[in-house]
Amino acid sequence: MTTDDHQRLVAALEPVERAARGLAWADQRPWATATHLWQEGRTPVVDLHDLSVALGVSACRAVLAAGLDAPVVIFVTGRGRRSGGVSPLSRAVLGVLDAAAEGTSWRVVSLPGRVKLVFDPARDVVGVPWVVWLLLALVAAGVAAAVWEAL
Repeated sequence: MTTDDHQRLVAALEPVERAARGLAWADQRPWATATHLWQEGRTPVVDLHDLSVALGVSACRAVLAAGLDAPVVIFVTGRGRRSGGVSPLSRAVLGVLDAAAEGTSWRVVSLPGRVKLVFDPARDVVGVPWVVWLLLALVAAGVAAAVWEAL
């Protein structure tokens, strides 16, 4: 995530952060970009835990409107352990992102406890199938073994 993307996300999510202060559980579990926004590698991650479903949807829409340069953004929704195994937040986020991706090249990927939105599949390094990485590792190991033998 670039510094520009981080600044865009903080600014875009400020109204959500402000509204989250009014949630009944905000004293025990406050939602803030300082604690619920980070990056994994270069991928921005927005943790929607501690938001209501309505504010989680607002956060998704704010991220969509932020105009990020990142090829991927991840929304942490949880697995729904407190909701009988089906996360209402995850369902709502999938609905918003599926609607936004319709008619575009974007992809929405549902993962356990997360939803990944891929804006640019060509730059989604994380989206490269594990089999490709395995094959690359095997080729690299073969080359290393051949070099070792030659020594």
